Amino acid sequence: MIKEQGGNRRRTIQKKCSGDLAVPDTLLTWFKRDFKGPFKREYIQYFESVSTVTFDICLLLDSSASMAGPRLQAAKQLALHLALQGRNRVAVLTFQERQAEIKVPFTRDIQAVESGLNSIIPFGLTPLAAGLEMAQQYISKNKVHHPLLILITDGIPTVAMEGLNPLEDALRIAEGFKQSRIPLVSLGLEPNRAYLKDLSKRAGGSFYVLSEINRESLMTVIHRESVLAR
Repeated sequence: MIKEQGGNRRRTIQKKCSGDLAVPDTLLTWFKRDFKGPFKREYIQYFESVSTVTFDICLLLDSSASMAGPRLQAAKQLALHLALQGRNRVAVLTFQERQAEIKVPFTRDIQAVESGLNSIIPFGLTPLAAGLEMAQQYISKNKVHHPLLILITDGIPTVAMEGLNPLEDALRIAEGFKQSRIPLVSLGLEPNRAYLKDLSKRAGGSFYVLSEINRESLMTVIHRESVLAR
C-alpha cells in the first residue's frame, strides 16, 4: 500500500459521511481500538464526498517496458474508474521509448477512454521529461479551470531531451508546473523515493511512494487527492 506521502498537500480528511468506503482507514481504526475483538460498525470510515467541484484530471502514464502487465493494467483501471464517475473530464497521456503521446483528449466519453486505453502497448525506455513537457503544454492550451495532473511511473527517467542527464531534464521541466499552477501528483515505487521527492519539490506538488502499483493503492491516492483538492 502507500508507504510514504509528501508535498504541499498532506492532510487527509476522512470521517463518517456519504462517500466511498475507506478500507485502509477502516482497518487501521479497528487495529488501534480492538483488533482482537469483534469488528464494530463504529469502526467504518468513509472518504469525504461533499463538494460539487469538478476537475480536469490528466493521467500521465509511464508506458515503458517495465510497466507491462499488472501495473499498467491498474493504471488503465483507474482511468476507467474516473471516467465512469461522469463528473470530471479525463485525459490520458503516455510516455515511452523517446516520445510522449496524447491517447485520450479531455473527455467524459467512456468509449473514447476505452478506445484510447486499448491502444496503449508498453515498450521501450522512460522519457519522463518528454511526458511532463507535453502534459504541461496540453493542459495550458486547454485552459482548464481545475486541473490535476497525476503521474504514474515505476522508474526514473532514462531518456534526455536537451541535456545529457535525463533526471535533470525532467526536474527542470517540473519547475514550470509551479509557475503555471498545475498541481502535479507523482506516484512511484520505494527505490525511487528520493527522486520522486525532488520532482515534487521542484513542481510544488505532492508525491506518494507505493509498495506496488496496483488498483487498491491507486484508488486510495486518487480519493485522498480528490478530498484535498476540494
